[in-house]
Amino acid sequence: MFEDYNEEDLRRWIEKNCPKEDLSEEEIDQKIIENFGPDVLKEMEFTLYIDNLNFKLADFLGIEVIPVFFEDIEEDARFYDKEEYIAISKKFMFNDLEAVKSLIHEVRHGYQKYCINHKNEKLKFAPCELIEDWKKDFDNGQLGLTPEIQMCQSIEIDAYAFTKYILKEWFDYDYHHHDLAYDTVLGLYINKYFKE
Repeated sequence: MFEDYNEEDLRRWIEKNCPKEDLSEEEIDQKIIENFGPDVLKEMEFTLYIDNLNFKLADFLGIEVIPVFFEDIEEDARFYDKEEYIAISKKFMFNDLEAVKSLIHEVRHGYQKYCINHKNEKLKFAPCELIEDWKKDFDNGQLGLTPEIQMCQSIEIDAYAFTKYILKEWFDYDYHHHDLAYDTVLGLYINKYFKE
């Protein structure tokens, strides 16, 4: 039927036979529920909330937005530096605090990788003396490291401190790491590197 149409004819046919509907947000939501169910709408709303925060963090740090997906993974979240995306555990779908903490932490890992690749540029919240340490940590990886060793890597201290800082500054939430000594280190790190 459409073989004999050129692009302009096809556009006219679509406009004539597929009229555009101006729907309110409530009507759109209702159509989603009717076609896919209420759980899909809830997931879409929650992922939109996380995506908006992701855009805000990227803008704040001066980097491109890193795609975020909810996946079945064992860890809470993970920054896949080679593939350049963030995975947050599906167990945090609808858990605002845990999903937000995970996102902030993993976006910071994305920023660390950006700093390593752009170390000759002016960077926000990226101490020159730490960028080489970040590079070593990324090069060495985290496979096979115990959680105690892993959390002492420079990239992890920085990501935990950044998470603590953003949660306080943007959400007025006092995040405290369960290890009191580590939490003290995070506070000192924030005062040294994030306070202007």
